[in-house]
Amino acid sequence: MTLPGRAGGSFLVRTPAKVNLGLEVLGRRPDGYHQIRTLLAAVSLRDTLRFAPDPGRAPGRVRLTCDDPGVPEDGTNLVVRAVTLLAERFPGRLPALRIHLEKRIPAGRGLGGGSSDAAATLAALDRRFALGASRGELRALAARIGMDVPFFLRGGTAVAVGRGEQVFPLAEPVRLSLVLLIPDFGVSTPAAYSGLPRGSSPRPLRARPASTGPPAATMRRSSGSGARRLLRRPEALARCLRNDLEESLALPGGVSDASAGGSIRGMRRALESAGALASAMSGSGSAVFGVFRDAEAAQRAARRLPEDPELAGARALACWTIPPAASGASRPGDLADGAWPSG
Repeated sequence: MTLPGRAGGSFLVRTPAKVNLGLEVLGRRPDGYHQIRTLLAAVSLRDTLRFAPDPGRAPGRVRLTCDDPGVPEDGTNLVVRAVTLLAERFPGRLPALRIHLEKRIPAGRGLGGGSSDAAATLAALDRRFALGASRGELRALAARIGMDVPFFLRGGTAVAVGRGEQVFPLAEPVRLSLVLLIPDFGVSTPAAYSGLPRGSSPRPLRARPASTGPPAATMRRSSGSGARRLLRRPEALARCLRNDLEESLALPGGVSDASAGGSIRGMRRALESAGALASAMSGSGSAVFGVFRDAEAAQRAARRLPEDPELAGARALACWTIPPAASGASRPGDLADGAWPSG
């Protein structure tokens, strides 16, 4: 992709969120991580990254700022980690950078915002500064940063296995209209996994395009006519949604909670009462999404849902799944003069 403007100028990248259209926890790996299988879809909720040169500092150094005071700006942020890894891999090739993150994908909600920002940083800097990283190199760097980062290098819709770092795009993307419910509390991913009931037996991920077989077989079967028919029928796909992490005891009001209330269960009930064909939690939570028949139905529900008394503190947002070409990691653009955030 040809990038606009001068290689040393300011530019921006918009980065999409994701939802998990089903997530199966298969067991614990020897390295301490969990083996999973999940169907990921990029959605239209986006962060924005603004890049600018930082004269007078050493090549490869980065200063990150964010409009969300709860987001770390040091080396624990995945954007900083992405720049650091690229600078190590291509010494002297990256200038010093200022990066400002406009956060619209809330952290700790299972929507992959930090991973998306990191993937966008890898892809945009590689192209902007003509580093010449191969796809394999970018995927390897992405896998070192986090399990969802390799998915966001391409976006669209994909099956992910292993820790989530092995990504196999579907031949045809899922096109769904959604409503996200974003509560005012987050969930730690390690806590969600550690809260899975001991001895719980894995269940099949019915939303995945193939129920058995190695990843290569999953890829081949995802191209079949049966899978394409399923992905064109929101009602059929919605009935298959399942997230094993909803059983985690670390979730407030998860499906294992026998109480009448509960945040996760309450949000799912509210979505289905508002007309969702089905609902599920995304990733390790705490955001919940509902699949709607079309964009108009999703927008109507998003307007009505804030009136539901079970949703105190939760924000409703209509969005939609997006194909790879619309994913922000591959769509940088120049900043207008004066567009760099002050402060």
